[in-house]
Amino acid sequence: GSPGMGKTALALTILRHAAVVEKLPVGIFSLDLNSTHIAFRILCMDAKVDTHLVRTGNLPKSQWKALSSSIATLAETSIFIDDVKSLSPLKMKHNAIRLKAEHDIKLLIIDNNQTTQKQGTQHLTYHLLKQMAVELDIPIVVTSPLAREPEERKNKRPLINDFHHAVEIEESADVIMLLYRPWIDTLDEADRELAEVIIAKSRNGPTGIVNLRFINKYAVFENVI
Repeated sequence: GSPGMGKTALALTILRHAAVVEKLPVGIFSLDLNSTHIAFRILCMDAKVDTHLVRTGNLPKSQWKALSSSIATLAETSIFIDDVKSLSPLKMKHNAIRLKAEHDIKLLIIDNNQTTQKQGTQHLTYHLLKQMAVELDIPIVVTSPLAREPEERKNKRPLINDFHHAVEIEESADVIMLLYRPWIDTLDEADRELAEVIIAKSRNGPTGIVNLRFINKYAVFENVI
């Protein structure tokens, strides 16, 4: 997705659901944020408390109970965070194999994969990620920024071709989801919570658009009821 669309928020929403609701052991390689920041964001989205109020020490006393409850909930989960910034593709594979062997993770998220790539290694990276998913027999969710901004088009929704090295991504990925929040372009208050997950490729299922709500103060995506 484009900057500010909420790629990390969506990835952490998926991670929290798997760990808290489904009670699965999960791993995340965060190539941008450190482990403390990741844990903080998961805590706030689980407790549904305003991240800014917590960060500035202005959270109302009435909401501390929710925060304490979520701390206890998350303490019972198996979330493994690797925040090494200079993670090469081969080191990434080594760490993933270790997490699978030691903790039997059922899901791996790699946030901001673009930072792992050097000129000429993109195909190796995406091929390696696909190989990892098959060998470990787990889904791997990868977030990546766009190379080209859709602002120049009349229809602002992102396309697969907007990715860096779109051909390699399309060859390797079973599912490609593009995140779009109309408010980023329109600044219309009516659009503030609207979000679309555009399923642009699905090897074994239908494509289309899934509508979600984005709650900015919790940095979380929710189903539209």
